[in-house]
Amino acid sequence: MLIGSASILASAVAAWAGSSSWTGYLIDRPCARSYRDDPGALDYVRHHTRNCALMAPCRTAGYVLFAGGAWYDLDRKGNELSVQTIKASSRSRGFFVTVSGELVGKTIRVKEMKEVAEPSGQRPQSRGHLLLEPSWSKSAIWADPKWQCG
Repeated sequence: MLIGSASILASAVAAWAGSSSWTGYLIDRPCARSYRDDPGALDYVRHHTRNCALMAPCRTAGYVLFAGGAWYDLDRKGNELSVQTIKASSRSRGFFVTVSGELVGKTIRVKEMKEVAEPSGQRPQSRGHLLLEPSWSKSAIWADPKWQCG
């Protein structure tokens, strides 16, 4: 009886450990690389635009999830779902999602991705049609013409 109960418990723990979920912002790998060590990364990912995220080099490089101050690479399926989610979103910037899957090293093997509402106070502030200037707007990446986003 004890052996049977231990086996059931071990199966439950293995199932729980294999699948988790994370909620955060999608961003393409090239832009994420530029801000991985920046203390203002949250501000940057919240303002990251659809146009930039869907540029051909960005789609080719793939996507990461910035969740809880940590960066997670997404697998091939996660990259495909990222493109679909960004294209389908009514937002023009700051793509906030919940991703479920399995963490292998620093990569999430994505099972499912769903755009969700941001916690209150997370949307970028605006005055009329202009966004307040984020701290990252003067970064060197924006001076390089190949990374200038439309």
